[in-house]
Amino acid sequence: MDENRLKKIVTKILDSRFKGFTIREFRVLPTQKLDEKGKWVPDSYTLFIGLNRPANFYLEKYAEWEVSSFLENFLGIEIVSDFF
Repeated sequence: MDENRLKKIVTKILDSRFKGFTIREFRVLPTQKLDEKGKWVPDSYTLFIGLNRPANFYLEKYAEWEVSSFLENFLGIEIVSDFF
């Protein structure tokens, strides 16, 4: 997975849907699962992202979980997020 391309996509999503959030940390790691023989095989990816909240965050009508949930649904990968 191209981490730079994914970061650009996430930045565009944040800019258009969740104004004011900025990326502080960004890391994509591959995940694995056990196959039917009990061996670990590549599965998908997990995005670990740290976001800075906008100054007016508590005045907005969305919550932190909405940001993570929207990204997860849009990208189709697991999102682990932290907000600063």
